Amino acid sequence: MRNELDTAFSALSAAEQLALHYWRNTLRIRTKSDARDLVTQADVAVDRAVRKIIHTQFPAHDVLSEELGTSARTSDNLWVIDPIDGTINFTMGEPLFGVSIALFQHDTPVVAAISFPALTERYWAVRGGGAWMQHGTHRKQRCRVSRVSRIRDARFSMGFNVTSASRRRFLRSFSPLVMDAAVARLHFCAVFDFMNVARGGMDFYVNYDIHLWDFAAAWLIVEEAGGQMRTTSGKPLTMKDTDIVAINDNIDRALFRYPL
Repeated sequence: MRNELDTAFSALSAAEQLALHYWRNTLRIRTKSDARDLVTQADVAVDRAVRKIIHTQFPAHDVLSEELGTSARTSDNLWVIDPIDGTINFTMGEPLFGVSIALFQHDTPVVAAISFPALTERYWAVRGGGAWMQHGTHRKQRCRVSRVSRIRDARFSMGFNVTSASRRRFLRSFSPLVMDAAVARLHFCAVFDFMNVARGGMDFYVNYDIHLWDFAAAWLIVEEAGGQMRTTSGKPLTMKDTDIVAINDNIDRALFRYPL
């Protein structure tokens, strides 16, 4: 998978340059399904740039992305792109936004790469090769999930989509957890919170009504870091799921006692 990972890195480099060009600059913001569901010219530009690099290297592969969609599946190889996750943060000039790229083979993630351009951080994984991160020019480090097993010791984050239903589920779940856990955070950037779990900075993360591009790359990285990606009902994750939990390998029994 070296060529595939190198392609993901090349695409990340182009995406980082474009995202930082638009960040804290004049943006054209429009809404999609809801007034809270935003897209900018930066999202589209990054999406196109990443697609171009992937198509150049792997013209027979399929590509699915948040802003430009996909054509009919013709290959067992599917690249999944989120050009800017955390668009609301991006439009506010906040640094918590990320670019996410994953390759699936036969519906299984095999290569993943995520960048946080404003933080100069990258995370990546190849199936069977562990999960890794690098900050700036520092040496790369192995990602490993935490070992916390009790909710009262846990650090966690949660997220929700623009729909009223996902917000109601968030409120129902967040209240008891925030009363019992040690630390709670809301970052409004799914890939950032997924990577917090992967590197051991948080013990679990819950998000409702999200899309494949929101968790595609995180899926592999969290698992290669020793964690688990499940549905909120505790079932194994599939590409079609929308209510997602990222956890370390010890806290599942305690967490799933709560109403997720």
